[in-house]
Amino acid sequence: MPAPDSPAPETSTRDGAGRFGDFARKTALVTTVVLGLWLMGAAVQVLLILFLAILFAVFLRSISGWLARHTPLSGRWAVVVAFVGWMGLLSGIIAVTAPSMGKQFEELSKTLPESFERLRSEAMRYEWGRQAADAADEAKDLMPDPAMMMRQVAGIFSSTFGALSVALLILFFGICLALEPETYRRGLLHLVPPRRRDRVAGVLDEVGTVLARWLLSVLMSMSIVGVLTGIGLWLLGIPLVFLLAFLAFLLCFIPNLGPFLAAAPAVLIAFSLSPEKALHVALLYLGIQTVESFFITPLIQRKTVLLPPALTGAAQLVLGLFTGLPGIIVAAPLTATTMVLVRRFYVEDTLGDETVEADEGG
Repeated sequence: MPAPDSPAPETSTRDGAGRFGDFARKTALVTTVVLGLWLMGAAVQVLLILFLAILFAVFLRSISGWLARHTPLSGRWAVVVAFVGWMGLLSGIIAVTAPSMGKQFEELSKTLPESFERLRSEAMRYEWGRQAADAADEAKDLMPDPAMMMRQVAGIFSSTFGALSVALLILFFGICLALEPETYRRGLLHLVPPRRRDRVAGVLDEVGTVLARWLLSVLMSMSIVGVLTGIGLWLLGIPLVFLLAFLAFLLCFIPNLGPFLAAAPAVLIAFSLSPEKALHVALLYLGIQTVESFFITPLIQRKTVLLPPALTGAAQLVLGLFTGLPGIIVAAPLTATTMVLVRRFYVEDTLGDETVEADEGG
């Protein structure tokens, strides 16, 4: 009898090759997706650095523009003088305040843990405090690793170049942009069709004006908040007044979130003195934040640039989730820039609707 037919070896080979081909295609697809996401993340981080450099260039150009109008200095020399003067002022402030700031930082590092422990002990006397402590203990296992959280919060300042490298990059690009703004402006306009260049040039000028006004309004608000915080804490007899006022000044740069971050250490320090002091400090920060949000900032921005708080908060949330702290910092000026671009290019040019400036109705 004839032997039974055996499976053809070619069929087994083809099946194996097909499975290997499917695996290779899937691996290539996953690798492409991962690489694409990584490149997108890197591109976003680079764009954030460039945007911070543009803000610094706008800051220098604002100062140099005033110098060029009121002195015989040319545009480039005015930028150089503005940068050297700004660095000299910053260095002088650091040199004068560094000794006291160092002592206050050291004292703050000792005071905050003691104040937090006292607050915890005080809260444990009440049922809600014990329930909150139990909930916190149960949530510890669900919380991500602290080191991972710090890396995410640090964003590009730790994971890409490091804080010092990013600062140097921002300074370098900002100075280059401030020294020769027309060179980069012309290069960008060459990428636009000739019939649209005048329109795009006008919008670019408007964006620069809006960013300069935003910087002016923020610096004015920061200064007022810092001074009011220092006076209030001094009247309340709270220690580390200079450091806490300086923190309030710096963190006011971050809308919505910054004032709460500035109030936390002040309330904890005041609680180390007495619960009544902590309540007074909390009311002080709440009052200053209310005055700043509803009176100072709207009054300043009425003649500069008006940003809807809800829109700014949404931008902070989205950028913070994707880029960490740097995204939160640039959310407000990026929102102001986006509002100009959307209003001019989409609402007016695409939809054909007329827009009314926010400050015209004031």
